[in-house]
This record gives sequence, C-alpha cells and structure tokens, in this order.
Amino acid sequence: MRIGFVANRGFALWSSRRRLMARLRAAGHEVFCYSVDDGYRAPLEEVGAVWREVPLQRGGPDPRTDPALLFALRRAYAADRLDLVQHYHAKPMVFGSLAARWAGVPRVVNTVTGLGESLPTGGLGRTVSVAAYRVAGDLSDRTVFQNSDDLALFQREGLVAPGAARLIVSSGVDVDRFRPPAGEGGPEAPRRVLFMSRLLHAKGVAEFIEAARIVRREVGPDVVFELAGEWDRDHGDAVTEAEMAAMNADGAVRFVGYCSDPDSWLPGAVAFVCPSYYREGVPRTILEANACGVPVIGADSAGIRDAVRDGVTGFLVPPMQADAIADRLLRLLGDPDLARGMGQAARREAEQRFDLDVITRAYLSLYEGLGVPLTTEVV
Repeated sequence: MRIGFVANRGFALWSSRRRLMARLRAAGHEVFCYSVDDGYRAPLEEVGAVWREVPLQRGGPDPRTDPALLFALRRAYAADRLDLVQHYHAKPMVFGSLAARWAGVPRVVNTVTGLGESLPTGGLGRTVSVAAYRVAGDLSDRTVFQNSDDLALFQREGLVAPGAARLIVSSGVDVDRFRPPAGEGGPEAPRRVLFMSRLLHAKGVAEFIEAARIVRREVGPDVVFELAGEWDRDHGDAVTEAEMAAMNADGAVRFVGYCSDPDSWLPGAVAFVCPSYYREGVPRTILEANACGVPVIGADSAGIRDAVRDGVTGFLVPPMQADAIADRLLRLLGDPDLARGMGQAARREAEQRFDLDVITRAYLSLYEGLGVPLTTEVV
C-alpha cells in the first residue's frame, strides 16, 4: 500500500515517526512524507520515504494561506494515490482530512498531539476550532489521542465519532539512545536540576526560575539550575530575550540555549522540571528524562499527568506554583535515596510504556485493523 504521513514540521516526522515508517517499508509498503522543508528532508528520505513539500504554516486559521494548503494536499494525495494517510497536528488534521476525502483516500487516521492554543477557551475562536475539529473527526476513520484529557474533551464535545477514538499515550522515546549514566544511575556532582522546552510563557519558564531562586536560598549555590530552550519569536506567547534577562537578573539559572544533545545532557540530573500549563500532548522532554532515570516534577495538567506517576516516578504540582516546585525539589535534594528510587522507577516506566517500539506496535496494530497487511515479524 501507499501510506502518507503529514505534520507541521519535518522534524516531528523524523524524531518520533521514523521507526514506524521503517517498519512499514520493511512490510513492503511505500511511504510518503508531506511537510515544510525544515532540514529533515534528507533524513526522511534515508528512511525510505518519498518527500513532498507542502505550504504548512503553523498557527491559527489564516484565510490567506489555508486554501493553498488544502489544494496542495489534495493534489499531492491524488497524485501519490494514497491508500492511507496519517495526520499529526491541528492544521494537517483539518485540511488534510478534507483533502484526503476530496482526493478519494480510503483511510484517514488523525493524531491529536496536544491542543496547545488550537482550542481557545471561549469566544468566536473556540467556535471555529470546535467546528474544524468536528469536521476532522467526522472525516477520519480513527482519531488517536496522546493523553486521556484530550480524549475526554473530544468525547464530551462530540468531536470524535463513536468507536473511532483510540488512546496511544505519547509519541514514545528511544530507550536505547536515552539511558541512565553507567553505574547505579543516581545524581552526579555537581547536583543539577534541568528544564528544557520551547521558550513560551505557558511552558512555565518564570515558574522554573522562581523555584530555582527559592531553592538556592535554602541550599546555597552548590545546586546548579540549567535552562535549555528554543526561541520561538513568532509565537504570540514567546518569551523574549529581554524578558528572560529580567526574570533571571540574579543568575538563579544558567541559560544554556538550544540543547542539541539531550541524551548526554539529561543523565545524572537530580530532577527534571516541566511546569507547563500549555495544553500538551505528552511532552517529549518528560519521556527523555524518564528514560535517563531522572525523576520529573511536572505541573498537574493535561498530558503531563499521563506521563508522571505522582510519588512514584516524580511529583505532580499545581500549575503556576513555584513554591510547590521548590518544595518537591528540596525533598529530592534532601533525600538521595528517594531521588534514586524515583529515577529507577521512571526508567522502568519508559521501558514498559513509552519505548518507541511499544508506540510503534500500537500504530501498526491500528493500521492492520484498517486493512493494512503486516507480517507478524513487523508488528
């Protein structure tokens, strides 16, 4: 069969879906990728995928560019004679589903990778978003959710057809690449507390910095707080360089910029902090920390509570409460055995629930249920 994958960025397809594509190629299927050219065309072609560039613009509805996206996807799907198309992210879901049915694609699968700002809390924006998601739900054969909160919301709002919803938690993590340090896998000196995300206010940047300030007042400078982040200057909620400088004027955290090697940066940390109140799917960074044997302190919000088992692999705290983050950090810093035990439990969780092979098998099983032939060895 001929199977297409569509996402806002080529990076999203390469980072979490390439193993799925490789399994499909091994089963004899042709794989096509549709996205913007953000530097991942060649890596995807190395997996064996055929690349198609389409004009995908991130962000909310845009009447200037969205029609071009719809027509481009329709032309591409029809030309490639797809048997199944898999969409990730809001715009591919909505416009890709319309294009797929227009082009006669017989099987459509959509994955809700988190709602972010794509489903406003009220007003005309919410009305438009609900209508768009309902169209995508009506036109898809299966809608996959990465966390239980999004699944419950779509079912409550009637945005997914009865029997079409599936829960596959997260995009998975490569547990062979992300591993604890050699030995027992406990925290190393100097003791480090880490944060990594796109630099948006809703990701909890200010809360992390304030928690660092509180903890350093208690334990002194021997605990290092490192903040890794990717600037997203075009986003309406972006943290600017000036805001970062003002929030961190006293040097409570060490800003390390974009982290290109998290597999070597994460291992050995005391804790990873994810204070996001952005509507996440399941943050990839949490899974990477888990796989490295690092306990996670996360906001008790959508997506995060599906990945952090409170009191077992880390702690959940109320969103936007730096004091609560600092309290849990002090517990971990003051009890190395607790930190070590949580880190070991986090690693087991990554291996059993979030390993890329586990997630890949779940998608292959879903596709097989829609009539995609697969061998037992591939599944």
